[in-house]
Amino acid sequence: MKYTDLFSRQASIYAKFRPSYPAELFQFLVSVCNGNELAVDCGAGNGQASNGIAKMFDNVFALDPSIDQLQKFHSSDNIKLINAAAEKIPLKSASADLLISAQAAHWFEFEQFYSEVKRILKPNGIIALWCYYLPSVNKPIDAVLLKYYMEIVGKYWAEGRKWIDDKYQNIPFPFKEIKAPEFDMQTQSSLSDYFGFLETWSATNTYIKQTNRNPIEKIVNELKKVWGNPNQIHKLNWKLYMRTGINK
Repeated sequence: MKYTDLFSRQASIYAKFRPSYPAELFQFLVSVCNGNELAVDCGAGNGQASNGIAKMFDNVFALDPSIDQLQKFHSSDNIKLINAAAEKIPLKSASADLLISAQAAHWFEFEQFYSEVKRILKPNGIIALWCYYLPSVNKPIDAVLLKYYMEIVGKYWAEGRKWIDDKYQNIPFPFKEIKAPEFDMQTQSSLSDYFGFLETWSATNTYIKQTNRNPIEKIVNELKKVWGNPNQIHKLNWKLYMRTGINK
């Protein structure tokens, strides 16, 4: 299954139920860049990272192979949307100050992707890849989520998901590394929102596509029991895992 196929089906709900990235993350990135003329976001999806970095760069090129995702993109005036894969970036050589990929690089073909990164980044340009794992609420809810992740849809994840399981620590990264600060995210979620988040998972949608059944139904009752009042709002805590490097 190609990367574009993993997220087209759920493009309409991705923006609603995925967490937003903290401003401090983008402040860190601009602080390590030599310039702020052009940033490139590969696997931009619906624009969560692109819009964050656009506040600090003159121009942002947001690339995604999924037209469905780009059609749901909430764009700023200085963002150009490009329907393209990360392995074939339609930009001039040595043109970008920064290249980012948020919760997407684990689906790329690394050798081709990194070849393009080195080509389009300026000398000493910055690459930053980050991901997040499962959100944490409390032990009972987290246990149901882990069961769903591992046991119910576990075999329906594409191969690249393994890189998130180890929090990008073993992802290929042929750049001189810069130590990044730790970043956290928090969101507020009702039970309905939580189910909506699970609907955005590529494994959920692969399961549905292959079986014509919704795997979330297998944990509905269990999750209701540990959630409490369905209208109760819980805080979801997420940790970001980042690899940052210099194009030498």
